[in-house]
Amino acid sequence: MEAALAPDTRRRAGGLIVVGTQTLEQSLDIDADHLVTDLCPVDVLLQRLGRLHRRAGLHHPPGFEAPSCVVLAPEAGLEPLLAPRFDNGLGAFETNGAWSGVYMDLSVLELTRRLVAERREWTIPEQNRLLVESALHEDRIETLHGALGDHWRGYRERFLGGGDAKAQAAKAVLLSTRRTFGDEAFPDDGAAIRTRLGAEGARLTFAYPVMGPFGREITALTLPAHWSQGLDPRAPVTVEPAGDALRVGVGDRWFRYDRRGVGSVRAA
Repeated sequence: MEAALAPDTRRRAGGLIVVGTQTLEQSLDIDADHLVTDLCPVDVLLQRLGRLHRRAGLHHPPGFEAPSCVVLAPEAGLEPLLAPRFDNGLGAFETNGAWSGVYMDLSVLELTRRLVAERREWTIPEQNRLLVESALHEDRIETLHGALGDHWRGYRERFLGGGDAKAQAAKAVLLSTRRTFGDEAFPDDGAAIRTRLGAEGARLTFAYPVMGPFGREITALTLPAHWSQGLDPRAPVTVEPAGDALRVGVGDRWFRYDRRGVGSVRAA
């Protein structure tokens, strides 16, 4: 990736389309011309925009002399996610009374969406402070709540309360800096060692090995937590070939696994 999009003369000539995760926003030194991204908080969006035209003097193809970006947002807006509901990384899903998600602060997301819609041209880094404060400052958030109603305020209060609860839970498992590493006993009960809080997704075990989309046999599939709600991983699992993909069913729920990952499909 760094060789293909290197911000110097090493990069190869010709067009290139890269489909990647948010790892690209901060872990790689790359230089791109155009970005298509899902909606995210403005500070995260600025990190992603920072991968466009990072170096002066590089050749850019016709039509891309200036960096450009398209931000994708739910067609129905963000209000349906207040339920709560989780959609493509936005909002939250509830498991045993606790909320989980990726970008859960819908107020910040809505203010970011409005920034994108109202300001068609951004100049960075000169406007960074203005952009960040326009979506993250508490005064802007409170003004938004006043305009949209108490259901937005109530959602955010519960979201922030959940964050406080997670912070308290984290303090309960902190390692003491006064104890040497050798004094910390490693769990011998097969417990998973975690580095972050998060919901556990269901692992669907197949009755027999099947050929996966990458040319290797697989015996199980782990689902994201938000697709695992109400699903019994001990129920019989059906696996069907579907061209270059697999259809995996459990109960009345079906999933598709191909080279792009796992996706949910309509009930059979």
